[in-house]
Amino acid sequence: VHLLLGRLVRGELPAWLHEGLAMIVSRESGLSHRVRLTAAGALGTLIPLRDLESSVLLGGERQSLAYAQSHAVTKFLLVRSYGGDEDLDAAVRRFAALLVDSENGPTMLSQLRSPLWRDALDGQWRATTGRLWSWISFLAGTSVVWAFTTVLFLLAYWRKRRMTRLI
Repeated sequence: VHLLLGRLVRGELPAWLHEGLAMIVSRESGLSHRVRLTAAGALGTLIPLRDLESSVLLGGERQSLAYAQSHAVTKFLLVRSYGGDEDLDAAVRRFAALLVDSENGPTMLSQLRSPLWRDALDGQWRATTGRLWSWISFLAGTSVVWAFTTVLFLLAYWRKRRMTRLI
């Protein structure tokens, strides 16, 4: 996907879009991406799209979040503007056809590179991910349940130990 986009598109795509399209085509999303996005959305640590404009971050958890976010924002764009809610593959094909078109391509590239357009897309996407369900989903997740269970066991152990010392 990267090679095809590089050869066919007359200009440079934002890095988040480049990675997002590649992930959608290769079907690289999963539960770990949703968990990362939900946690980052709930904790307010989502990465601004302007930081993902020229490169997807390198290293560790932040890089994993950057990839997950690139996928999610690209999918949001395709669903919202190119009929991706019905068929995501067809939306990718429609979007790619417009990008490589000699008339529409340069206009689309300049729009995709526009800070105002990018920030508006980022705000719209964040509004859809920052709802109450993301908190509920995060708090009901297995990692939170196991953390809470561990804390309860530690408190029970501490109380029993304290009572043993008192007796």
